[in-house]
Amino acid sequence: MDWSKKPPLGELKVGDTVWVRRSPNDMRRRTEDEAWIEVEITKASRVWIEMRKPGVNDWSIYTYRMRRDTQNEGSQYSGNNASFWTKEQKQWRVDSVKADRFLKEQGIEIRYGSSWSAIELAEVLASHLGEEL
Repeated sequence: MDWSKKPPLGELKVGDTVWVRRSPNDMRRRTEDEAWIEVEITKASRVWIEMRKPGVNDWSIYTYRMRRDTQNEGSQYSGNNASFWTKEQKQWRVDSVKADRFLKEQGIEIRYGSSWSAIELAEVLASHLGEEL
């Protein structure tokens, strides 16, 4: 897998489980664990994907409508955009955050344009140091 790039979206259909990542504005005073909401796709059209949290009857709170091409709510204000992620994409994001934290603890910063991805470098360094990510 190419760790430097987010995995592709792939096919989505009604009933698939995806994860909504709260918008940056909604993440204030929340932990990284609270960032993710598991949802189920209820409508999948060419442009828009609708999803909701399973088992919740209040449609207004846990119903999301997002663009398929950008995987977010389509607001012009980036801080207001929640986004949705497939299982593979979510795992890539979680691993990236973990790798970034590990590298920061080691005093390492990856500059833009580097041939290394944070995940690859963190894995190599952790194995060399005998640590786990």
